[in-house]
Amino acid sequence: TTHKAVELHFPSRDRHGNPIDRRPWVELATEAMCHAFGGAYEETVVGHWMGSARTHMREETSRIVSYAEEGQIQDSLPGLIDLAAEFMEETDQEVVLVAVDSNPHPVRGRVPGYPALRR
Repeated sequence: TTHKAVELHFPSRDRHGNPIDRRPWVELATEAMCHAFGGAYEETVVGHWMGSARTHMREETSRIVSYAEEGQIQDSLPGLIDLAAEFMEETDQEVVLVAVDSNPHPVRGRVPGYPALRR
């Protein structure tokens, strides 16, 4: 059985460079990924991106990674994307990254009809 990496990235700053508390979101995502895939690991990495004003931004980012089979990913990906969308909305992000096997899925909004995990 082939497993693919599933990643969620949680930045430490909002779109304007203001610090945010990403810890509750990291805990929620780690718990969801452990539940869906049987385990996950978390690491802090330094992310670089271009802001909407074309300014180079640098910040610490929490990266949560699990390895899963294709069927597990298909079942769980909409919920993970929706969690990333909730984080994006509540912490004023331009975009949040979810990746499967290094293929990015930039999140820019909620999954229609999906129940909120945090509310």
